[in-house]
Amino acid sequence: MILAISVIIALVVWFFFAKVTLYESSNAIQLTDSGRLLVTFPKETINRVRPGQPAILRVQQDPNQRAAAIPAIVYGSDSQNGQAEILILGDDLPADITPGELQGLVSVEVAYVTPVSLVLQATGGRTVSRDVPVSPQTLEE
Repeated sequence: MILAISVIIALVVWFFFAKVTLYESSNAIQLTDSGRLLVTFPKETINRVRPGQPAILRVQQDPNQRAAAIPAIVYGSDSQNGQAEILILGDDLPADITPGELQGLVSVEVAYVTPVSLVLQATGGRTVSRDVPVSPQTLEE
């Protein structure tokens, strides 16, 4: 009985305090000559993408292997044309990729919520989300 109560208490604490990351994703990607990505997001979601937010580029070179997850960061966004400029961190991009259209997926972290917020959102209730913290120091080149 004590074990069951402990598990229930742990689940309740998780339900109210766990951090779940929400992402905005797009597969409309262009690689520029300077090595940055121009990613087009839907008009409804581009306003959630802001400079300094962490991002992940997933590129699959070989269909028999898992997609490579390359860390990146949002460098700038333009809500007028729905595009965001993404800066790839490090030299993790495969060498044989040339500028132009790129087959992959970019996911940008836009907010943190709790599981209870997700349930409230699904049922039409009021929710509170914490935006991803952005540091101006992460934008330095």
